Amino acid sequence: MREVKVDLQEVSAALSGLTVANPVGFSDGNLFSMDGINVAIDVASLTSTVYDINGISVMGAQVLVEQRGTQTNVQSLLDGMPESEAFDGAAASDSADVELAIKRIKFADGGLQLRSGTLGNHDLSLPSFNLERIGSATDGKTPDEVSAEIAMQLTSLVASAVSDTIADITKQRAKAKLREKLGKRAIDGINKLKGLFRKDD
Repeated sequence: MREVKVDLQEVSAALSGLTVANPVGFSDGNLFSMDGINVAIDVASLTSTVYDINGISVMGAQVLVEQRGTQTNVQSLLDGMPESEAFDGAAASDSADVELAIKRIKFADGGLQLRSGTLGNHDLSLPSFNLERIGSATDGKTPDEVSAEIAMQLTSLVASAVSDTIADITKQRAKAKLREKLGKRAIDGINKLKGLFRKDD
């Protein structure tokens, strides 16, 4: 996360530049990126050490999924990279003294780009979903911890969506090949029948 701004007069916070880097072995692009979000803070929590946030709406999150062989960058990230290396948001920020408790984060109108050597490139919509309860009044999370938690939960959800997408594309391609194969057999059969009729003539 590049920046966190808290405006107590407006009772709001803005987080920008949240990204998740691609794991080693994939492209230099970000696996996940989000330009920014604006957050409304519960006024009653301003006197406590943890700012309570009832909900956040995130629009237009972008996810880049790369497949090499049977492995994807999403699964590679989940399989073995430590959080401290996996997430750009893990670095210390100027707002380390800010602590947050978020009840719900709603993602909508996101995009998912699939790049695959075997399945080709596909631009897809990212299903809407919610993340629930990050931090609490007694266990507030710093913006960097929030970034890491969002990234981990988001990556897990995307991994499931990507698995379904790849399975669907593979199934559709298999069906297309089967139709093509059956079509060729039918044409060959018709040609053989035509040949028989010609012989009878």
